[in-house]
Amino acid sequence: MAKKPRLLIDWYFNTIRVPDDDATYIVIYSTGRSPPKEFYQHLRRLAERELIEKIGTGSVICKGRKTAMVVKMLAEKYSFRTKIFKVVEAF
Repeated sequence: MAKKPRLLIDWYFNTIRVPDDDATYIVIYSTGRSPPKEFYQHLRRLAERELIEKIGTGSVICKGRKTAMVVKMLAEKYSFRTKIFKVVEAF
C-alpha cells in the first residue's frame, strides 16, 4: 500500500486530475479576514519549490495549471473565494 504524502500540498498534487502545462497562471483569492498562518506556510513551501511567486496580498503567480489548482484548493480549504486566470501575454 502506498504511503500517504506527509504534506497537504503533496496530497493535492497527487490527487488532482488535470493535465499540467508550462503556462503561467495567476490565482486571486479573497479572504475577508486574515488568513491563518498554515495557509502562508503552504504557500512558502510552494515558493521554495519555485512553483509560485507571491505578487501581492491575495494574488499568486503559478507555474503550470496543476500548481494553480493546488493553490485554489488550499485557499478553498480555508473558505476563501478564488479565481484562476491564465496569462496569455506578459510584457
